[in-house]
Amino acid sequence: MTRNNLHYVNWNSIAKPKASGGLDIHRFSIWRRVLIAKLAAHFYTKHHSLCVSFFQAKYGNRQQVFLFKRGDSYVWQLICHSGDLIIDKMKWKICSGLSCSVLHDPWITNIPLIRWPTFINVMIELPLHVSTFLLDDHWDVCKLSCFFGEALVQRIISLPRLPCSAPDIWTWQSTDSSRIPTSMLYKDLFPAASSSLTWMWKLKCQLRFQTFLWRLYQNSLPTFTWLASRRLPDKINCPWGCADPEDLNHIFCKCLFVKDVFTYLYASLPASSM
Repeated sequence: MTRNNLHYVNWNSIAKPKASGGLDIHRFSIWRRVLIAKLAAHFYTKHHSLCVSFFQAKYGNRQQVFLFKRGDSYVWQLICHSGDLIIDKMKWKICSGLSCSVLHDPWITNIPLIRWPTFINVMIELPLHVSTFLLDDHWDVCKLSCFFGEALVQRIISLPRLPCSAPDIWTWQSTDSSRIPTSMLYKDLFPAASSSLTWMWKLKCQLRFQTFLWRLYQNSLPTFTWLASRRLPDKINCPWGCADPEDLNHIFCKCLFVKDVFTYLYASLPASSM
């Protein structure tokens, strides 16, 4: 409460995606982090640009990809804070296979083979690059079978590919696209609501009514019980003569006066609308 204004719902509840119980208003501090994640993805994938070349030359030889130290530039610190949003969420889409390491790069899933349990033949030394498993622009099944089990070979064969004449590209794991899905990144930062509210926003009604239903879900209507929790009124009982406290359950289910109003409204509706 500031001066004469009363806030029924706190800002953190409003600035959530609708699927998480909010009004889909972006919280600037989180949205800024998501937007900077694009720069982090460009650095991680060594995108061909002057900015990435500068940061790669200055910070690209560190043991961890997104590691900052005291005295590093503020922009680099922002990139590092957003790096965890894209780590383990990208993988190579194989074209020529020359740019992708078999063991150390993610190309089957978003997790590199070196971090998998043993699904490979450890008695044979793996090739350096994925291009070794390609023959005439197709997967060399015989060579794959020498290093991987049958189930993993079938999974590799089913991977979407581009012609060998094209260079390998980084893609987002869930969309198989090279574009960074910023809206998806933002929504993933919020847990889903305990009960889905998507039906409410699909109703063919005025936005004012949808907002009213949302406030009802948030328990943010100014009932006497709600106001008493803010230490405002002296009484909490229903003003229409009921002995029960006025809360949402009482207003919409138990109040005799409201029941009479609903009955009158129902009786006054034209027969064609029933």
